[in-house]
Amino acid sequence: MRKKRVLISLVIAYALFIGIIIFSIVLGLYKSELFETPPKPEITYGEFPFKLEYELNGEKYTVEDVWVCEFNGFGS
Repeated sequence: MRKKRVLISLVIAYALFIGIIIFSIVLGLYKSELFETPPKPEITYGEFPFKLEYELNGEKYTVEDVWVCEFNGFGS
């Protein structure tokens, strides 16, 4: 009786293992099709000038600069 339980447990574990592998493969294929890399945008470079004026301890300060943004590809 004990051998039969062990055998059934091994068969169930093996089936679950194979099921997880198949699920992972199918999910990987589905995900790769679902999340394809989008096309490169038309505008890949931008400059945004800004001016920051603030007062600290009675003194006025001004910061003027340009924020440069450049598209460098998609990634995480």
